[in-house]
Amino acid sequence: MTGNEKTVDTRPHDGEQVEQLVLGVLAEILYSEAKDIDPAAAFTELGIDSILVVELCAALRERTGTTITAATVYECATPQKLTAHLLHLAASDEG
Repeated sequence: MTGNEKTVDTRPHDGEQVEQLVLGVLAEILYSEAKDIDPAAAFTELGIDSILVVELCAALRERTGTTITAATVYECATPQKLTAHLLHLAASDEG
């Protein structure tokens, strides 16, 4: 982290915040802007390759404290579904 990022509370009621985190991380690794990333687009359509998946996982782990694997990213396939997965994990931790 560069010092500007914060760990996000991934409780279920923070869905929009978690999606913005996911899109923000993607924007960083794609050298883009979050507003330019379609949350419903497949990671492959966004140009995410295996190396960028590793970077995505590391950044999300660092910012959320949640273990995200490359397999999870591939299974989720889109930023939208990855956000839902993160929220599901957070809800499971609360239960």
